[in-house]
Amino acid sequence: MNPRSINWITDAELLDAPVTGVGTAKIYLLVKGRNAWHATWITRFRATNAIHLTLASAKLDAENQRVQGSTFTIREVPAIRLQTEGGSVLAIEFHSNNCFGKYRPVDGDDLLVGRPLRFAIRQLNGLYSAWTGPRISEHSFQQVYIADAEPESLSPRKPLANYASASYGGNYGLGWSRYKSDYSRRGINRIVRAQARRPAMDAGTSGLRGGAAVLMATG
Repeated sequence: MNPRSINWITDAELLDAPVTGVGTAKIYLLVKGRNAWHATWITRFRATNAIHLTLASAKLDAENQRVQGSTFTIREVPAIRLQTEGGSVLAIEFHSNNCFGKYRPVDGDDLLVGRPLRFAIRQLNGLYSAWTGPRISEHSFQQVYIADAEPESLSPRKPLANYASASYGGNYGLGWSRYKSDYSRRGINRIVRAQARRPAMDAGTSGLRGGAAVLMATG
């Protein structure tokens, strides 16, 4: 199943569900470029349509979009996984190489587990949080619902990578070369590890409870 965007009206039941776990994940971001004029390249990012859960899916999407003069880059990007009983939502921030590195919760309250999913999303996208530096652009933050799909985990040691396309003619599939990514997992790991040090909020009351289901950070 491909990720889809969150609808704040039709997904009300999902958004009201408590977060049962927080962890890390990896997505594949497909960016399309086209040689427009005199070697000037135009890049296009298609919001959630460009987010894939596997490298194979991102490559297939590139083939389907392919026209003469197109070039593609696939970026491995770290994400925060917010789990609920109805599926998971991936929170993704493209604003900086250290994803979510400038995130600071309001009043130091970084608790996400046990709170409604809508609160966790708004906390992470800057509506209720105090990001350091310039306010994050709405285009650099995405949240996607993946239902029961299982995203790839972040490796604790294997570095993230980018993939650049190469064309060998219209009768052949695209070739791909792999190179090191500049994205860092430090900001995401800090958020995930903070959950493990906090008791979870009981979604039915204003109190706290123990035993939060928290996935481990990597690296």
